[in-house]
Amino acid sequence: MINLDSLTLKFQLDEIIPILKNGRIQKIQQLNRRDLLFTVRNNASQYKLFISINPNSAHISVIEEENKHYRFLQIPQFPPMFCMLLRKHLEGVKILDITQPEHERIIEFHFNSYGDLGEHIPLVLAVELMGKHSNVILYNNASKIILGCMHNVGEEKSKERELAGLLPYIYPKKHSRLNILKIGEEDFLKLCTKEFLISPNWLNETFFDISVHLAKELLADCSEDCAKIYNNLNDLLNGKRISPSVKEDLSEFSIYSPYDTKFDTVNKMVDFYFSRNIYKFELCKKRNQIAKVLNKEIKKINSALEKIGNFDKTLQKAKHYKEIADTLMTNLYSLKVEPKITAANIYTQENLEISLKPELSINENAQKYYNLYNKLNKSVKFNAALIQKYNGEKEYLTGIKSSLEFAADIEDLNQIEEELVSINLLTNKEQSKKKDNKIDIEKVQEDGFAIYIGKNNKQNDYLISKLASAEDLWLHAQGAFGGHVIIKPNQKGMSVSDEILLKAAKLAGRYSSSKNDKKISVIYTKRKYLKRPPNTPLGYVTHTNEKTIVVEN
Repeated sequence: MINLDSLTLKFQLDEIIPILKNGRIQKIQQLNRRDLLFTVRNNASQYKLFISINPNSAHISVIEEENKHYRFLQIPQFPPMFCMLLRKHLEGVKILDITQPEHERIIEFHFNSYGDLGEHIPLVLAVELMGKHSNVILYNNASKIILGCMHNVGEEKSKERELAGLLPYIYPKKHSRLNILKIGEEDFLKLCTKEFLISPNWLNETFFDISVHLAKELLADCSEDCAKIYNNLNDLLNGKRISPSVKEDLSEFSIYSPYDTKFDTVNKMVDFYFSRNIYKFELCKKRNQIAKVLNKEIKKINSALEKIGNFDKTLQKAKHYKEIADTLMTNLYSLKVEPKITAANIYTQENLEISLKPELSINENAQKYYNLYNKLNKSVKFNAALIQKYNGEKEYLTGIKSSLEFAADIEDLNQIEEELVSINLLTNKEQSKKKDNKIDIEKVQEDGFAIYIGKNNKQNDYLISKLASAEDLWLHAQGAFGGHVIIKPNQKGMSVSDEILLKAAKLAGRYSSSKNDKKISVIYTKRKYLKRPPNTPLGYVTHTNEKTIVVEN
């Protein structure tokens, strides 16, 4: 993932300014510590302006259409102080102008607000997109005094520039560089030495608006032709050869190189690139958080199983005590009471060494061994039930953990979270309080049939209890954790062909813990032959009349 550079920002603002200038701020929402969402009304249309100062994804973009990759962002119940400050001064106010200080990754939104006495106050909202130093600052344009910052910067964080309310606003220190548009080709060629051709950093450190990433692209495209580099750079800086695009793996965007996914505007490129990378990051972060909770609980269960001890050893000890007691009772009148005696085991006929208490009779010694046997036997039964319980819980949690890798979006993970809330492994978080009756299930259409794939226990339960009909086919990877698959005809009376069955079976194998096996056995039966026993976890079913199909990866 790469940062937004000043040149890309310049071309993006050229597109944004006509859309937002003279627009009125209708709503301001601070989604978290680093993200703001402005609703702007202009030219009878409504626009969403997203501002992020996350160090890894600092950018602004106008969300021109519904983008599902922002849906995970929740509006907090109580707005932060900085959000309240922005609402007080900017809501209902027009955007007079939008500017970018030359060669800077800063956007300034200019307003003419009103004070408590109705006086005009010129305000500027400065959005600084500078990696870990990114910030949003509201200041008085006349006095240059800061009213508030999204993040205060004290002396301990920066010796050069402090940012906080009532302090003067000053621009970041500008590096000494050259403007390539103000030097001729001859001067550029003199500067373009062999050293430059070895390191692309030279271009970045010598000239404004040229990032290291862009310098690498130029070198790859122009090789050692310095004249071509100069001409291409001039065309690009003058906006003559902009080609907004994003790599398929979302690792890079470019306004110079034509990557896999192309866009007609820079804003769409920026919105696409950063929204998907933010979503990808949040998806990974949420998945890891849930996995951490599951791993912790599975570790606790393993620890509990270890504390129970060696089950077989206890069982053998109990059996040994019973053999001693039975042998003593069988030879009740032929044995003498001594501290240690040897008698033939009545079950194996092998010699059995027995310790006795001399003060007790043979019968009383036998009863002592029966008591030890009964005590251990009770412990064995209790521990056996406990082991079965722990193993069941471990298997259930391992199944949930395996469904994490099949979660394609945050909604899938939210459903897993809700399940963990229901079994008290997670607290009832804000997102878990919101009940959504509709569950999106992945569906594949094939020759008049819909194949539905459950990717977690909640989706599996919904498939069985709500969506599937009695005659629909149900499939599941045999002996593996995974999703339920349902084959549903679009019209009644249609019979499932071998091709449809095979495709559904492959999907059942793909979304299971056996997905890496060369051959996967998949069981299938009609929905009416499934039952969910009472007091069982979500998605658990028993089945009858099943058949098996083997698929190959």
